[in-house]
Amino acid sequence: LVPGERVNIASRRGILHEPALLMAPDISDTRDVVMVPILPEVLEAFGVGVRPTRAETQRLITTSSLFGLTALLSFSNDTLAGTESGPPETSDVAWFAQLLRARFGERFLHREIPGDHLQPTGIRVGDTVYAPDLRTVLDKDPIPRQLETVALEFLTELHTRIGSAAPTLRSAPTGTWVGAV
Repeated sequence: LVPGERVNIASRRGILHEPALLMAPDISDTRDVVMVPILPEVLEAFGVGVRPTRAETQRLITTSSLFGLTALLSFSNDTLAGTESGPPETSDVAWFAQLLRARFGERFLHREIPGDHLQPTGIRVGDTVYAPDLRTVLDKDPIPRQLETVALEFLTELHTRIGSAAPTLRSAPTGTWVGAV
């Protein structure tokens, strides 16, 4: 929007009925982003820590109606966002999976694929996407990445549920995907 420009609110669609793909979601608290011992507690005491807190964010998500068209993609070696098998008290992936599975049952889309929290990071060279791990580029027989395939599969399914056009493959790589798994 340009400052001063008027927008017809009725013509704005918003995010209520938009598909969303959560990849390795991490809800951080002050203690997660400030690694110096005791400093997180000091910051919290002065009211300058991370806001909203993890508990506040979870409460907002729990009471929100914005997650009806959400898929979750997680990584089996993720030590930041966690994994589905981790405890929901510390694993945001497990927490989201538990919440969304309780809401949507069989309709909940989730897959945990090999990789760590940085798996979504990639370097595209032509039609090939490489993980930033140089060993996978130098491998004689690189293992194709699952990330892009699963992401497009989930987004296509979510678009199908609302009857809109599926995401276009025009901007997605069409060749080989190479990455650390």
